[in-house]
Amino acid sequence: MDVRFLKGVGESRAQLLRKLGIYTAEGLLRHYPRAYEDRSALCALADIRRGEACCFRAVVGAPVTHTRAAGNLQICKTQAYDGSGSATLTFFNAPYVKNALKPGSEYVFYGKAAHSFLSQPEFINPVFEPVSAAGRSTGRILPLYRLTAGLSQGFMRSCASCALDKALGGMREGIPDRLRGEAGLCGLAFALRNIHFPESEDARLCAKRRLVYEELLVLGLALALLRASRGKTPGRRYAPAPLGDFRAKLPFALTPGQEEAIAAALGDMASGALMHRLVQGDVGSGKTAVAAACALSVIRAKAQCALMAPTEILAEQHFRTLAPLMESLGARAALLTGSLSATRKKKAREAAAAGEIDLLIGTHALLSAGVRFREPGLVITDEQHRFGVRQQALLGGEGGGLPPHRLVMSATPIPRTLGLTLYGDMDVTVMRGLPPGRRPVKTYVVTEEYRPRIHAFIRKLAEKGLQTY
Repeated sequence: MDVRFLKGVGESRAQLLRKLGIYTAEGLLRHYPRAYEDRSALCALADIRRGEACCFRAVVGAPVTHTRAAGNLQICKTQAYDGSGSATLTFFNAPYVKNALKPGSEYVFYGKAAHSFLSQPEFINPVFEPVSAAGRSTGRILPLYRLTAGLSQGFMRSCASCALDKALGGMREGIPDRLRGEAGLCGLAFALRNIHFPESEDARLCAKRRLVYEELLVLGLALALLRASRGKTPGRRYAPAPLGDFRAKLPFALTPGQEEAIAAALGDMASGALMHRLVQGDVGSGKTAVAAACALSVIRAKAQCALMAPTEILAEQHFRTLAPLMESLGARAALLTGSLSATRKKKAREAAAAGEIDLLIGTHALLSAGVRFREPGLVITDEQHRFGVRQQALLGGEGGGLPPHRLVMSATPIPRTLGLTLYGDMDVTVMRGLPPGRRPVKTYVVTEEYRPRIHAFIRKLAEKGLQTY
């Protein structure tokens, strides 16, 4: 059901909902609350503390006064009592309150308390309902949604309620009964009702657990399908090239972790199946040397490589490090970033398309429509930047030829179980150890009170000619 056909929506508000990615009634039900306001518990006025948001039941004790202040500001005031104490109720620019709140009648109020004269709590623009009609805006747990300009929480709640009534019956249960029974999960209808309008905190947690399980199940199945399809995807076959001269050029010996990562990647590319491998290692573990070895092996098989970094600074750093090394081994490297002049960018693109560049290093500028390779063999991405189908095509995987192999590098330390969940469509190599002479990286999280000490420490390092990130 198109969301515009829900009660109270229409075309103009449907356009606002589309900004949130909501197009259908089911999409609205899958737009889960970002937080909740618990208005289910009632507080006594005598127990309310300043700054607390709370619900209380009280009798209006006096007629509402209505005055006008400077700037045409309208102010309504009255007092409310609950047997334990009293509170001042103040409403700004809400003249309807004068007739809505009747002396001697009992209401349920919700708002944030401030303390006014003699420590009596004051509530500014509290929400209220007659006791006889309470339960819509008070006395319950209410959802808070992610919004966009032009939409209110009240509107989103009304839409969610309408979608539950209109669309829930047509939605299919996404988890088989056997799995739900084994995991002790509630049904879809219960989950969606209680994620939007919880009957209790326990019901909300039960709903959340089921929906989280469902999302992980879908993610796991999707990644399994990707992995299965990738296993059937043929890749360019590159026999491992001799890399003795490469090792001799390095100012250090490769660590066992680097050798293991290189061997795994070269084995993938020699298998005839498409490589999609994640190399994960701490900062300083030597992932760039692994990338260089893999690139050189592919280049010596008469193919080209691309290395994409997330920032221009990092791309330039890779270029300064790798270009001299590659050129000393007979390979040609070039840089392509957004800040280069149009002439230099055009020259780099033309050289890549003509096969005159073996390794093109850059940022997302590599994904621009004009970048083509004569013989694309390997795409390396730094810091978990992953290439989708369209991006792969832009880097030369289109035209009926086999797509290039892909190698992803990351310094983010993730446990293997989480890695298999997030990167289930990739083979994962975790590099252990650091090259000789490199100190282990130490990471600290400090509070704001440490800022002066941090600044002094950075100045001390700078005076020694060292750098800080």
